Amino acid sequence: MRTTSILLAVLASLASPLALAQTNVAQGGGVSTTGYSQWPGAPLSTLTDGMNLPVGTQWDAGTVYWWGENSDLVNTITISLLQPSLVSSISLEADNNDAYLISYQGLNNDWHTLTTIGAGTQWGLDIGSASFSQIVATAFRINAVAGDGSYSVAEFKAFGTAAAVPEPESLALMLAGLALVGASARRRKIK
Repeated sequence: MRTTSILLAVLASLASPLALAQTNVAQGGGVSTTGYSQWPGAPLSTLTDGMNLPVGTQWDAGTVYWWGENSDLVNTITISLLQPSLVSSISLEADNNDAYLISYQGLNNDWHTLTTIGAGTQWGLDIGSASFSQIVATAFRINAVAGDGSYSVAEFKAFGTAAAVPEPESLALMLAGLALVGASARRRKIK
């Protein structure tokens, strides 16, 4: 009976990162840009400050904005998370008549296409969102892929848990510990 309690406690501790309440894991993350040499508008840090501007705000008021081609994969905004995180939804406050490609960087530093957040229904800034199967991300990238050539982003949020992802060595050690607990329980049962 005692061994079963210990085993349940170990399993609960393994599952605890998954049970944490989801938060905006992009808040306070680092923001950088590539491509356009002078990104006008608000400081880059406002993109991860956790505060949306009022819906309908003019596209170039309090935002980071740039000009580009209809499909602008040269000019990129990159948001680095403070730590690897399990993410299941994102939101982007941006100019309503444009579409933005969102990619994420996994633990192996490879970039993966996640989703496109498209034009909203409001004039000026609008908020688009997407939910998906949980991913492990270390950073997100934003590119404009359609619109009028005048692009702007006001806020990016990624919702998930900022739980540390166990390294393979740690995971192997935990599994070995579970095997020892199981072997100990079996020996006691035989005696």
